[in-house]
Amino acid sequence: MKKLCIAALLLSFVLASCGVSGDVEQKTRQSRQIERAAAEPTRSVRESLKKIGVLALTGSNQTQSYAEARLATLENDQRALGKFLNAASALEMVGKINELLEWKADAIVCMSAWSGMEDQVSALVEQGVPVVIYKMDASVEGARSIGLDVGETGRIAAEYLAEKTEGKGVVAIFKDMDEKVGRGEDVFCKKITELAPNIRIVQLGESYWSNGGVSKALAANHTLDAVFSMNENCLVEVCQAIKDSGRTDIKAIAGAGYSQGYFKLIKANPWLWIGGVAQMPQAASEAVDYALRLANSEVGDPVVVQGIMVDKDNYKEFLEREGQ
Repeated sequence: MKKLCIAALLLSFVLASCGVSGDVEQKTRQSRQIERAAAEPTRSVRESLKKIGVLALTGSNQTQSYAEARLATLENDQRALGKFLNAASALEMVGKINELLEWKADAIVCMSAWSGMEDQVSALVEQGVPVVIYKMDASVEGARSIGLDVGETGRIAAEYLAEKTEGKGVVAIFKDMDEKVGRGEDVFCKKITELAPNIRIVQLGESYWSNGGVSKALAANHTLDAVFSMNENCLVEVCQAIKDSGRTDIKAIAGAGYSQGYFKLIKANPWLWIGGVAQMPQAASEAVDYALRLANSEVGDPVVVQGIMVDKDNYKEFLEREGQ
């Protein structure tokens, strides 16, 4: 009798455990079904998101960090899918472009200029891929770009040269042949006169820009304290002319200098205050947003961003390391 009771008790335990096991399995199946059901909308949303690619030369700087961070935010908010790629050479960059095409990118941001960039970007545009050029080292028909307001460039340069000349002396302005930047020159003159009434302005015409004209123009003005131009190439010539002549009266030059070549010029000539108004690193985020709008076929006005003066105190934040 005792054995029968024990057997019955064991049987009840087995049956109870089977019931518990069955309940657990059932709950597990239900839980998986709920997870799959919840995942379906997410997967559907991801498949509908636009794909934004960003290309940059290998190197770490604030600008690239802002672009990468913006891609991550858009992806976390389920507004877009992002892929950030960089390359150490122009040849490697071709492979990265192909990678983005295979990924079926809906728009691409080019953070840097590289050898042959124009042809490669033109090919993307011809394939119908919207392209945003963040830095103005290259101009490609059909590609969009973000840039500085010319008036803002003039204002920032005026403040810079007023400081470097201590508000006195003679400032030469090399007028640009492009009428579109004339407003920047006007803003510069008005602002520097406001900040430093004792400064005398000497305006030099565009005829000085060829056949050694920059050197001749500087030589014709025996006493100068600073030079301004809205043309980066002109500023490069000014720097070279100052160096060749051995002049020490010119304390600073400034204007629209935003390319990697200009930043290298700043690095190579620490004896002179060379300033270039460039885009704020945060503007890289706006380039990514602009690319997303283009991918969504939203047509908007060109993006105008804030500027910052780059000189020997901060050029390292903007200078990219090139592996070419």
